[in-house]
Amino acid sequence: MFDIMTKGRDTVLKWQKADPTDPQTWPKKMETVLVKNSKVGDRLDLFEDRYADPNGESFSLECQYAVVESITPETTECTLIQTSEGAFGFPPEHVLTREVRHK
Repeated sequence: MFDIMTKGRDTVLKWQKADPTDPQTWPKKMETVLVKNSKVGDRLDLFEDRYADPNGESFSLECQYAVVESITPETTECTLIQTSEGAFGFPPEHVLTREVRHK
């Protein structure tokens, strides 16, 4: 795991050891989920997603997960997912990548 530190205009990555007693430091595991099965609180990796970031140009989506705040079926062909990084429309059968929740 890395901490990102900024020194002046330079960005430095600092190695951080995983603490076996602290789930926040464990390596992240990802899984796939259909849009229609997403849940509020899911942490989605939307970087280069076909609908959310088709050109892979979003620096925000490249650097952090989008946390699901609400899910609204708009039509039979579009589900609106409001996230911490904005609102995105997806087909209900579209496959997303989310962080596995520690239990």
